[in-house]
Amino acid sequence: MRAGEHVCVMQIAMSCTLGAGLASLLLIDGTPILGLWDLFILIVIFVILIVVAFLTVPTIDPTTSNSVDDLPTWKQILHLFLFGSPFKKFACNLEANVPKIKLDNLKVVVHQRHVDVYNKALQLKSEAQAPALLEGAIPVGFMGTMAVRLGYVAMLKCVDFQHFHLLGIILRGVKVTVYKVPKVGENYKIDIKCDPLQFVKKGADLIGGGTLTDEKGTPYVKAQLVGLKMFKHKKEIPAPNPRKEFDDKNCIKTVEWEVGADQPINWLETSGDPNPIHMHPILGKIFGLKSNIMHGTWIFSKAMSYFEQQMGDGGQYQIEIKFVNPMNLPATKKKKAVFKVYKTAVEGEFDMVVWVPKRGEMVPGSVGFMKKIA
Repeated sequence: MRAGEHVCVMQIAMSCTLGAGLASLLLIDGTPILGLWDLFILIVIFVILIVVAFLTVPTIDPTTSNSVDDLPTWKQILHLFLFGSPFKKFACNLEANVPKIKLDNLKVVVHQRHVDVYNKALQLKSEAQAPALLEGAIPVGFMGTMAVRLGYVAMLKCVDFQHFHLLGIILRGVKVTVYKVPKVGENYKIDIKCDPLQFVKKGADLIGGGTLTDEKGTPYVKAQLVGLKMFKHKKEIPAPNPRKEFDDKNCIKTVEWEVGADQPINWLETSGDPNPIHMHPILGKIFGLKSNIMHGTWIFSKAMSYFEQQMGDGGQYQIEIKFVNPMNLPATKKKKAVFKVYKTAVEGEFDMVVWVPKRGEMVPGSVGFMKKIA
């Protein structure tokens, strides 16, 4: 853990605990349990903690970033969400902010320890070992996850509105194109930017990403993410695409996933995503879900772990997964998820589906494809 993170987390935790418990400390069965002096001291401590939390907000400076180690951790991102925007606008005008959301020439170096932590977090309790990855390579799933993490960083740095609005963005899809396999320990750079908003029925899709290049400008990986910001609007929306059907006679691979409710905790260090809907069943229910749900980046990375070694054949690949139904946790026993790969009529192209239970039947939770493009 980095210097100052213990203080940051303690401040956040203590502030929230004191604030939430203040009312319950005042009365029990109508009888005061705190004197006026005790209550005054408690309020002073609470205010001091809030002030210190605002004063110790971590800074985001892309010019000093040299590796994944320099990106904000999930604790620092949580700190930025809660206390990082005291003087920014309260109203969220996402459309006006899209052109501002960009980071130029961000240096990226991924070390083997980052890949090891990532790989360990993909291993399920029912599995004897972690997935077999391509030796010396940065995994495709890792790059997709970094796209989402860098997206958080870019938005936190660039938007002019209160950061709590960003907690309402729901990851809808990850798309990665591999031109050349990037290597662990090598120097790369990436520019992050957003496309214009695409309005949909429930709000608008925020689409962002960038291309990983070496110092000569040679492209290695292009990563793109799609996040839904829900709000009402009267914009014209495109007609929905027809739902794709999947026939089990075309299924060439089936893997059962038993995912525990604590799996998102193991994913935090890699994802940097502290969204409370992932952290605990109770937090998920507070936000209107049946339970906590698994990170979309973990689902993407887990699906890709079965194909990482194939990426070393010298070809170019395009992979995309869209998240259409959440994986409620724990996904175990009768509620386990099932990952399936289907052959298609196009040589070198495969469909991928993560099936999840919903109302007593298995439905597509995540749907995507992988195809060789060169």
